[in-house]
Parts: sequence; C-alpha cells; structure tokens
Amino acid sequence: MSTKDTLLDHAERLMRHHGAGGASFCELAKAAGIKSASVHYHFPTKDDLIAAAIARYSDRILSELGPADDPTDTPRDRISRLTDNYVARLAEDGAGCLCAVLSAAPSALGPLAQGALHQHYDRHIAWVGAAIARLQGALGLAAAIGRPDILEQAEADILSGI
Repeated sequence: MSTKDTLLDHAERLMRHHGAGGASFCELAKAAGIKSASVHYHFPTKDDLIAAAIARYSDRILSELGPADDPTDTPRDRISRLTDNYVARLAEDGAGCLCAVLSAAPSALGPLAQGALHQHYDRHIAWVGAAIARLQGALGLAAAIGRPDILEQAEADILSGI
C-alpha cells in the first residue's frame, strides 16, 4: 500500500469519527510513520486531503454498489444494496458514511472538499434517485445515535411503497 493510500485510510477513519477537523497532519504522520512535512508532499493543504478522501470514498462506494445503468436492477435492488452498504459501514467501527459526517458541517470544508462532496451526492442521486434523500437522513440519524435499525426501518418504509 502506498503512503498516500495509508494517509487516506487514516484520514477517512478519523474524519468518519470526528468530522473534518479530526484528521490533523501531525496525527496522520504519526499513524503512517512519516514526518508531518511528508504529509504535505502528498496533500499540500487540508482541503486537498479532504477532497481526495471524499473522491476515493465515493469511487469505492459506487464501485461496491455496481453499475448505475444495470437494466436488471429494480428500485428495490438499488435501495437494498445502498442500505446494506451503509449498515456495513456502521457495523465496521460504529462510524457513519464519510460524506454524511462531513455534510453535517459543510462550512468547515474548503472549496475543493465542498466540490468533491457535491460531486459525491450528484453521483449518488443519479445512482439511486429520490430515495437517497430519505436514506441519507436516516443514515445521519442512525450514526448520530448509534442505531442502525433506524436505517433499516427507512429501507423497509421505502420498499413498502415500491
């Protein structure tokens, strides 16, 4: 694994738990076993770091969800896969979706990170359609109070209407 990927892994974990301010360059350097100045080699600014973490996270999630244009997919399939993906994230370490966490305080993000966050949501909206708004709200609430069942109930409510 490259140093850049190691830094992004640690940054993502820290930000999923503590928000945009949770990943300091000093802490990332310590976790990766490098000098703090070396973090700046890969990510000149915190905005660069957060934007890169969002982009990588978004790519990974969409890859896990599968192609957006699969003609055999039903809305039920898409919603179930999306919900299962987010529930798995919560089960991993009790932290929610990186983008949901960062969305809670968008003013803490620089312009690159805000752009990456907007792109993430544009891609997700295109993937699943209107159901994302309900699921995203449930995800935020489930993560905030540590209750994945809220997300699963939102899925059941949405699926009962399909």
